[in-house]
Amino acid sequence: MRKFTTVVVIIIVCCNQLFAQGVTEAALLEKFEAATEDSIRADLLIDLHNATFKTELSKSEDYARKLVSLGEKNNAPMRTRFGYVGLARIERKRVNYDKVISYDKLALEQSVKAKSSIGEIVDNLQIIRDYVDWQKPQNAYPYLLVTEKLAASETDSALFARIANSRGWYFASVHQHTKAIDEYKKAARIYTGLKNEQQATESGYLMALSMVETRNIDEVPELVFQLLESYKSRNSFSRMADCYGILGQCYLLNGNSKKGIENYLSAAKIHHDTGNYGREGLARIDIARCYLILKDLSSARSHADEAKKIFTENNYAPGGIAVKTLDAQFASYSGDEKVADELFVQAGRMATAFNQSELRSENDRYWAEHKYRIKNTKLADSLMLSYAKQVTDSKQPDVMRKELQELINKNPGIDSVTLKTLQLLYTKGGPDLIKKTLGANSLSELAGGERIFAINPFSLGTPAYDSSIVMADNKKLLELETKYKTKLIDDSLRIEKQNLLVEKANSKRKDAILISAFMVAALLAGGFYMQYKFRKRADRDRAKIELLQNEIHHRIKNNLGVIRRLVDVAGKGNGDKISLLSLQSRVSAIEVLHRHLYKKQTTGNIALQDYLKELSSFVQNTFDIDNNNINIKVDAPIDISSGVAEKIGLITNELITNSMKYAFPGNGRGHININASKLGAENRYRLVVADDGVGFAPGQKSNYGMKLIAGLSREIRGEYSFEADKGTVFTIEFSDQKN
Repeated sequence: MRKFTTVVVIIIVCCNQLFAQGVTEAALLEKFEAATEDSIRADLLIDLHNATFKTELSKSEDYARKLVSLGEKNNAPMRTRFGYVGLARIERKRVNYDKVISYDKLALEQSVKAKSSIGEIVDNLQIIRDYVDWQKPQNAYPYLLVTEKLAASETDSALFARIANSRGWYFASVHQHTKAIDEYKKAARIYTGLKNEQQATESGYLMALSMVETRNIDEVPELVFQLLESYKSRNSFSRMADCYGILGQCYLLNGNSKKGIENYLSAAKIHHDTGNYGREGLARIDIARCYLILKDLSSARSHADEAKKIFTENNYAPGGIAVKTLDAQFASYSGDEKVADELFVQAGRMATAFNQSELRSENDRYWAEHKYRIKNTKLADSLMLSYAKQVTDSKQPDVMRKELQELINKNPGIDSVTLKTLQLLYTKGGPDLIKKTLGANSLSELAGGERIFAINPFSLGTPAYDSSIVMADNKKLLELETKYKTKLIDDSLRIEKQNLLVEKANSKRKDAILISAFMVAALLAGGFYMQYKFRKRADRDRAKIELLQNEIHHRIKNNLGVIRRLVDVAGKGNGDKISLLSLQSRVSAIEVLHRHLYKKQTTGNIALQDYLKELSSFVQNTFDIDNNNINIKVDAPIDISSGVAEKIGLITNELITNSMKYAFPGNGRGHININASKLGAENRYRLVVADDGVGFAPGQKSNYGMKLIAGLSREIRGEYSFEADKGTVFTIEFSDQKN
């Protein structure tokens, strides 16, 4: 019975097989009329249901109902089950999820009646998937628990892979994407071991979706190119379009809207050619938003109108909600505030009516952006609080962590009081708890006045440039900007060099094609296969180079921003004057890091020993310190990512500078020891900087350098301390998630 059940399930899932064999409805009906045994008639009804499913849904439904009647007549629960599975399949295509779930449960009852454990597991998994698709994951969880209990006594690896995928669906639906990724990886590993490339590819696709949701996009492009190759080999055009959509998201997150548009257009074209118009409309919504970012309102309007037309013709309600929100954004950008508000309200009501919570949240966020743009902070603040309450009420740690981190990343200068308030908001119960403990109704009351612009994630404002900066500092800033523009040119030349390598690989491929023309017929197939592999590898390399170039430009832009802020603070002089030498040493920390990156021709890991050793020499030279007076020893035999190395370099620079300025008065002699090591915990490290000077003055903890150390420590999730032990000992334990 178990083998028979598995075979029939495969027949139902792989419904397109009949068309590949060229079986027609007329031929099947002729066999059905001639059949005398009910078992043969039941098999033919399944074939008839599959043969008419894509062309005549009413006929397909009729055959499924006949199968239910035949199974009940013969007291054959598995045949009855197949009929209910077919009816659920039809209602799924009609997007009538009330009936889908009803038929799913009837099919499950028949599996229980037949005492088929495999049937029970398969039916429970289908109910889980349908509840997730219906955006009711809370109803799916009990069936997930039942499935895991039933599977405990099974040994079928393919079944475990399917359960892992279902767990991934569930975790993704409740925004716990880190857990979802782990489940998809497990499923893909099992399917690969079973040599089931089709299902392994599908698990990889689901994993890529969750990786994008967690903003973990470093590995996504390479994975998606592998998926595209697999889907193309099977002519799975719909999934190819989905992959282009994922690439579009990756480019958009990297700030390359033009490349995002290019990939979304590829997705939209495939969806149109395959008749998947609803998905085409959603792709055009994404294209319109990319054009809004580029401030090309006419192109954005064109694609939005096309999406609206598609959704109207196909009666696709979620698409209508997205279009309504997009219309509100257009009104906002055009300065028609009243119309924008009316459209945002309409979109929110539509999302509530159709139980589209994610679209409602998205609408609220864009509405908040509109309100902040026109400086109506009261309503914008209320919308943010509403969104924060949705996040905290969902009890979804991945989402809360991502939203809080996004706020912090976009506002590196956020003060400790506001940061503590935000942490309370996103991790301890949201607005209700804040109101109860602090007596505030909104973030405005908590943060005070205009500070709301510093902590909202939608603010389009940038810090004002302080015109009071002295001429000397302006000249120094110009020199620094010129230096980094030169570095940008050097990095661009390195990219060109890598492009030449790609072109050389293409040239070799062409030579291989020319040579293969003179090969014997037996070697032609192998030659064409190698040509195909070279092309795919070159495409992947080209995509990697484009992403690398974006990352380099983004890194240099951020470093110039850091320099501007350092000089800006130096000019303000709010009781904490920073000397030009201190400013120069901080900039040198960044310069030394990029010199190491350029030597290695990478943006990856940095050897901390070499970096800190050269940095300490830079600081000594900057302050004109005799090496014989102050001996600096570095022992840091570890490699860390460049992003974390930059923060560690700036922290070490501040500590060495403080020791030279305060620890050894009167040009005294002394030692500074710098040690770094890896801890037992994964991706955790320790840095210790110690001197044998006169000790650390308590009043120095409030100066700018100490504030800088505190801010940098937060960015690398560090915990630090100062101790007085025959001098001063600074210790920090930090994380490097990318290493």
